[in-house]
Amino acid sequence: MLPVKRAVLKTLVKFLHTCKYGNQRHDLTVQIVKGLSRGKKFDQRLMFVELCYLVLDKFSKKFFKEYCFTPALLLINDPTPIVRIKSSTLLPHLKSQLKMPSDRPLLQQLEASSRRSLMSERNKDVLAHIQRAVIELDQGDVKLDSEPDPDDRKREEEQNMFIVREERHDMKGRTSLPEIGSLDINRKPNSRKSSLSSLSDHSDHHSVPTGRARRKMSHAVMSLSSRRSSTPARNQLPLVEPLCQDRNWLM
Repeated sequence: MLPVKRAVLKTLVKFLHTCKYGNQRHDLTVQIVKGLSRGKKFDQRLMFVELCYLVLDKFSKKFFKEYCFTPALLLINDPTPIVRIKSSTLLPHLKSQLKMPSDRPLLQQLEASSRRSLMSERNKDVLAHIQRAVIELDQGDVKLDSEPDPDDRKREEEQNMFIVREERHDMKGRTSLPEIGSLDINRKPNSRKSSLSSLSDHSDHHSVPTGRARRKMSHAVMSLSSRRSSTPARNQLPLVEPLCQDRNWLM
């Protein structure tokens, strides 16, 4: 593999390892694994084998089993011999990621696929690599679920460190915002509102006049109406015929 392609894979794995959002990491990992393991060109599938080694080194066993285990196992039946040779070297590493009894179906799938490829392989070079891989499979041990695995726990904490930090930051940002129930509803209004409220209170206090004031107001209204009735209104003035109606004045 070219050094440039290996450098690209290392950059991708580093980006996935330091990704801050779990959904983003999931979507990117699915796209990368699907694009490489099912690539039309054989060099793309070889890049996926290299990607599996990088993921084994950086991520936890749970992450590898979720995204890379089944696609790596399917490459044993690849039509290109070099891809089958490279993928056969992954078989012992696949077994080392399993734990019993929770991963028993994966172990059975691994053993069945390796035995099937051993019996159906016609290429001598590929067959030699598969036989060597099967021997290492038989010699390898599988850990139990109850056994502690500090290295795997450390890798899992490192891969989730940035996600946990971002979630805490988001939670801190949400809690810093004032809630509706926490607003102070008893705070004093500003000067403009207080002046308006005082004016409204003053007008309400003097809006209802006393009996003496009502009599004075009615007397003033009556006198004003009598004055208006004594002066003729503009529309009630006598109409004066225009001079143009008297034709003699033009003579």
